[in-house]
Amino acid sequence: MKFYAGAPLTLRDNIRIGTLCVIDHHARDFTSAQRDALAALARQVVTQMELRLTIRALQQLDSAKDEFISMVSHELRTRLTSINGGLSLLYHNVNATLDPQSRPLVEIALRNTERLMRTVNDILDIARSRRQAGVA
Repeated sequence: MKFYAGAPLTLRDNIRIGTLCVIDHHARDFTSAQRDALAALARQVVTQMELRLTIRALQQLDSAKDEFISMVSHELRTRLTSINGGLSLLYHNVNATLDPQSRPLVEIALRNTERLMRTVNDILDIARSRRQAGVA
C-alpha cells in the first residue's frame, strides 16, 4: 500500500465507528478538493447509518404500539361483552323488577356499551389492517 486517505465516521454522540478510506498501491497526490469530497462522503455514510438506525427504532416502536393496541382492545372487548350481556339481560328480562326510573338508565348504559364495543372493534380492525398492509 503506497497511498491511504481516510475520513472518520463519527456518529452524533461522538462515537467513532470507523473510517471511510481510499487505498491504492501507487503513490498519489491528494488535493484539498478531494479531501473535502472524502469528508462529505463520510458525512453521507454516517447520515445513512443513523437514518437506518432511526428507521429500525421506529419500526420497533410501531410494532410495540400495535401489540399494545391489540392487547388493550382485546381486554376492553372482553369486559364490555360481559357488561353488555348483563345489561341486555336486565333490560330485556320481562320478569325483572326494574323501577320506572332505572329502566331508562339501563337503556342508556346498554346503548353506550354497544357504542363503545363498536369503537373498540374499529380500533382492532384498523390495527389489523395496518399490520396486514405492512404500514409503519
